[in-house]
Amino acid sequence: MPKTVTPQTDKLTDRRTLEFTIAVLEQYFDLSAEGYICQTRELYNVLVTAAARQTYVETVCNDLTGAPVATPFGVI
Repeated sequence: MPKTVTPQTDKLTDRRTLEFTIAVLEQYFDLSAEGYICQTRELYNVLVTAAARQTYVETVCNDLTGAPVATPFGVI
């Protein structure tokens, strides 16, 4: 007789996937951006978003609200 499966209340969302991915990256990479332009968490957000969209960091910076400003000379 098959066992019944209890439905999970947690849902996998875009936001939770992003947060989980960043948490894993923080464990393995010593990346720091504690400056007046952006914080480390914002940098991870930009990098993960660029990877997920398979696009440039500059494009993500232009698309995300509150992201650092990207220029041809780097992110400022």
